[in-house]
Amino acid sequence: MIRWQNPAARRTYGDRAGLKVGSVVLRDAGNDVDARLGEILWNGEAADFSLRAKLPDGRTERIEVCAVPVFGGGAAVGVFGVSQSVVRGVPVRRTSNHTELTGRQLDVLALLADGRSTREIAQTLGISITTVRNHVASLMRTLGAHTRLEAVMMASRAGLV
Repeated sequence: MIRWQNPAARRTYGDRAGLKVGSVVLRDAGNDVDARLGEILWNGEAADFSLRAKLPDGRTERIEVCAVPVFGGGAAVGVFGVSQSVVRGVPVRRTSNHTELTGRQLDVLALLADGRSTREIAQTLGISITTVRNHVASLMRTLGAHTRLEAVMMASRAGLV
C-alpha cells in the first residue's frame, strides 16, 4: 500500500496514497513489483530495479527504482523507494560532476548511506547539526538529488559510497 508520496510523485502519478502499488505499476511478465518488494522485506536489503509505471493519462513510462527496507522493532516492516523516469534506457535527470564533492561531503554521504540521522552524523564528525544540514543540502545540489535517499542511490551507482 502506498502510504506517502512527495509532491513530484503526486504531480507525475496523481495522488495514490492509500492505494495499492499496483495502481501505479503496470502488471506484466517483467513487472512483479509485489515479488520485488517482498524480497526487500525478506532479505532486509536495498534493491535497484526498473519497471513500467502508469501515468494518469493512461500512458506508461519506464522508471528506475531504488528501494530500501524500513526497520521497526528489529525487523523490516516496510519499503521506502525513490524512482526516476528513463528515456531510451537513460535516466532523464543527469547528475553533476561528482568530483565537485568535498571530502567532508563525502564523509557525510557515507554516513547517510549507513542510515545515520543528522544528529548521529554531527556527533560522529564532531560538527554541528546545522553544519551537517548545510553539507547535505550542498551535496544534494551537486548530485542533482531531491532527497537524501536519492543522493545515496545516485552516489552508490556512481561508486562514491
